[in-house]
Amino acid sequence: MGTFVVLSVVLLALATPAGADVWDFTWRSTGSIPNRPGSAFDVSESTTATVTFLPGGTPSDPVPQLILQWASPAGLATTTIRQVGGTGLAFGGIPEFLPFPDTSGPPQCRLGTATTPGIYTWTGAFESPLSFRFTLQESHSSSAPFAQFAASGAVKLSGRSAGGLIPIATVNQPMFNTGQTLSTTVGLINPGIPGTADFYLGLVRPDGTVMFFTGGGEVIGSLSDATSFHPIATNASLAAPFSVQVPNFFVHTWTGAEQAGSYVFFLLAVKPGAVASGVVSDDEILALATTNFAAFP
Repeated sequence: MGTFVVLSVVLLALATPAGADVWDFTWRSTGSIPNRPGSAFDVSESTTATVTFLPGGTPSDPVPQLILQWASPAGLATTTIRQVGGTGLAFGGIPEFLPFPDTSGPPQCRLGTATTPGIYTWTGAFESPLSFRFTLQESHSSSAPFAQFAASGAVKLSGRSAGGLIPIATVNQPMFNTGQTLSTTVGLINPGIPGTADFYLGLVRPDGTVMFFTGGGEVIGSLSDATSFHPIATNASLAAPFSVQVPNFFVHTWTGAEQAGSYVFFLLAVKPGAVASGVVSDDEILALATTNFAAFP
């Protein structure tokens, strides 16, 4: 490919409206109407889900929450995860395939409602899980649906990956105003692959400048000039498997003096020396993760 594959991918992230992150998502729903022969169903699907973190919850429920949404056969399904005392509780809809409420009619897709909180477990940070699982259940009287729902998800790479590397670069919310605090999470899952890599970690600002994080501090470069990119690590070995995640890697409270507009937080892994020439080809990119957000200080 041509010059600056990195540039094109990061610009694509800038053009995407700020919003939720995307996770690979697999679910299964089983159930029936008790005492009604032939009403049993068992449906499942692998798809993607958006995951939005609400650090302060909502005015009526001010606890940290995740909002999971995905397209089910019965329409847009939403699950709310409440973090209470280190425990995750799940609430939301259950895709069902039942002859209900008209029990004399043919089966149809519907979203039932869980009647008790489900259990949610996760790995990594609550606001940006590496993986998660949860269950939901609906149980009524003998003439109403009974359903059990189980789902799991794993972080979906925003960008590209080679050889199984999974880079992580996320932020705590999609939009910021003056007085609010940006908190970033960075990490890498490496299954163990031959070779080494150079790593670049940065924040693209609305004017096209990039604040790079390096071992010696923060350095400013330009998105349009790859020779101005500054690495956080060079020639790092990937031979041994490892998994690392660093919450609160960069924290900043918006004062009102910053640039307003779209930002991109990214982690880039390339073959050693690939950026030095100013031309990065597609096969030199080992992994790239991006998360965009907006600031209106």
